[in-house]
Amino acid sequence: MNAPRINLLPAKNPVATKQAIEMLESTVSGLKSGYFRSTRIGDPLLPAFMAFVRSSAEAAAAWHRLSGAAKCHWKRLDQVSHFTLTAQLVRVTEMLDAAAGVTAADRLALRRELGQYLVSLGTVMDEEAQALARAQGSRAAPRLARGSYDNLEKRAVQAFADIQREMGLAMARKEAARVQKAFMRHMRKLETSGTALSGTDHMLLTAYKKFSSQIDASRQAEWTRVWDFLAGNAKGAPSPEAIKAEMREFERLAQAFEKTRDPETQMNLFKAMEAAKKSPVHSSLKGKVLGEMFAQHWDDWILHMDAYEDLANEAARALGPGWKARKVYGNMRLGGKEYLDQAILLVNESLPATTSPSAPLSKLFLGVQIKVESINTSLEQTLADMVRETGSSILEIESKDGTRTLFRLLPSLPGEKAHRWVLNAAESDFPDSALKKAIESRVTLRQQAMPMTLEEFNLLAHALMRAAADAL
Repeated sequence: MNAPRINLLPAKNPVATKQAIEMLESTVSGLKSGYFRSTRIGDPLLPAFMAFVRSSAEAAAAWHRLSGAAKCHWKRLDQVSHFTLTAQLVRVTEMLDAAAGVTAADRLALRRELGQYLVSLGTVMDEEAQALARAQGSRAAPRLARGSYDNLEKRAVQAFADIQREMGLAMARKEAARVQKAFMRHMRKLETSGTALSGTDHMLLTAYKKFSSQIDASRQAEWTRVWDFLAGNAKGAPSPEAIKAEMREFERLAQAFEKTRDPETQMNLFKAMEAAKKSPVHSSLKGKVLGEMFAQHWDDWILHMDAYEDLANEAARALGPGWKARKVYGNMRLGGKEYLDQAILLVNESLPATTSPSAPLSKLFLGVQIKVESINTSLEQTLADMVRETGSSILEIESKDGTRTLFRLLPSLPGEKAHRWVLNAAESDFPDSALKKAIESRVTLRQQAMPMTLEEFNLLAHALMRAAADAL
């Protein structure tokens, strides 16, 4: 095996250089023998390490806990010790960013030191587990090596990436939990205030109770979707900075509205605040997250979907062998553009399309749009969707875990009509121009108003954004 090339900087501290060389030799020897154990994190001679530890008593205590977690993990090598070590690493990283008296250069050096330790940790866990099992009987089941010594560098890079990803997920979960805590604290404050609430607060509390009555505690995963969106962790979610910027602008308008006594100025400011409720961030949270979640778990609509699914199963049997009904919620694109919010498809995965790209065949049985807006645009979107459906386009469905499924959507035959519904917030309306087009095109679009008004959705979205701006 070719020896790895190591570039050493000119020695500035003979003692530190000697210690570094001994560590390298010990590491190589340990890797070759399959018995490598290092519980050290940080070189005491490293100026960055000393600067951080001496920055505060809390920093020294955090580093001590990190060192203890490292020793525990090397002894146990199980999921509990790994989680503890990751949590302590996240804590030290957070404190490092805010540590007083630590220069930017020292922060960078210490981050590199932590990174090197993570590489060592991820790389040699296989060999370490086997060695401990042979020597003294590991409390964790020995893990099989994922490759030979020749693949060590590649495995080290992958292990480092995996640990960095896990640390990133841990940070993301922590930020989402902070948003959740801030919002729930505000709701509890309103519920237990003991005094008469203002009109806005009373409507907000009512909106929260309506929403949570459908998205109850047993659906914690659905609430997680809200917290991840606000913390910037979900796909397509805004950054916390974008949310804060929108909240600052809204507060500026609200303060100006309170101070002015000129009716015309107040009217202009009120219009500006209403326009802020149509911003991209507010609209996405209100419609794509809250609206779609509410509709998916709304008891009355679930009964409708179940009834349509029974009809779809009968239609699938009539089409012949291999056809079946499939419910789909959210993340649908037809021909590369956004499509329906909910649907029931008739699919046959055993019959690929003859055109390129090849994909299983599907037919639309039920299409549902969810609109949380003052002027409902679902009629115009339905007409546009019907035009696209005639082109036998590719329908792309993305599941919650990120996997994508492609179908070739067949156009409806003469005499066939898909069932089409729109679920809208109460008190929203259709524009006259869209109604005229619908009448002229003879489109049948059924409407169902959800038991939450547009203003209730607006207040709930605003309160959630306020919590995110305060917590992050």
